[in-house]
Amino acid sequence: MDTVGNSVAGLRLRAAVEQEQFRLCYQPQIDPRTGRVVGAEALLRWLDGSGRLVGPEHFFEALEATGLIVPVGDWAFRRVAEDCRAWQRLGLPRLKIGLNVSPTQLAPDLIEPMIERLQELQACCDVQLEISGRFLLDAPDWLIRSLHTLRFAGADIAIQDFGVDDSIHRQLWAMPVDTLKIHRSFVARMADPEVDEELAGMLMLARAFRLGSVAEGVETEVQLKRLAELRCERSQGFFHSPAMPADRFEWTLRVAQCARGGSGPQGAAVVYDA
Repeated sequence: MDTVGNSVAGLRLRAAVEQEQFRLCYQPQIDPRTGRVVGAEALLRWLDGSGRLVGPEHFFEALEATGLIVPVGDWAFRRVAEDCRAWQRLGLPRLKIGLNVSPTQLAPDLIEPMIERLQELQACCDVQLEISGRFLLDAPDWLIRSLHTLRFAGADIAIQDFGVDDSIHRQLWAMPVDTLKIHRSFVARMADPEVDEELAGMLMLARAFRLGSVAEGVETEVQLKRLAELRCERSQGFFHSPAMPADRFEWTLRVAQCARGGSGPQGAAVVYDA
């Protein structure tokens, strides 16, 4: 987006912040081997003037360019904490909740308040902070220090879009990372033997480094079964469910919990309802 485009978008986004037009939706993450909901990714949406829920691909760049990602990110952390506390009061299972973060939010002068928000969240869920792999390639020292600090404070650090750039594989050993989120393109093309081999290799790499693994973009039962065979820890995608508002996600957890006669440490059984 050019400077003029960012400026116009920035004005609209400032109004969106003031008018509280942002929403959070949750996309369930499933253990492919048990079918249980074990987590969710909290995804930002913008309820624009036309009443449409707009995805971050249409406004994230402008949030970054204007610095509005910081107050919007703060709001997202608070919203997740409120939702998780409500689910906890209902006796629903404790989940791992992923939140997207950007380098702007991890600037050294913002780490202390970030840790405070993290500690608030940790009382009601396990926190996974997700950062795009493109930010980690040749990352400045301050960003790596910030990630180390947050990891020491108890956050699970996940690399998004893993596999898109091979060079990040060679730097993996030196990164403060706990989980690999494998890009949806590998899941979509896993019927190709070469892609399936790549996917299997990435999951073996995760186990070798003792890292968690999440496969994105799961759309078929065949894909889910193959991920279970490859011992992928979590999967998310439209086969399970699209991202949904907090009240519907709560309903999904409650119905799944009832279907299994309660919840155990693994969470609730998934309701396949796209």
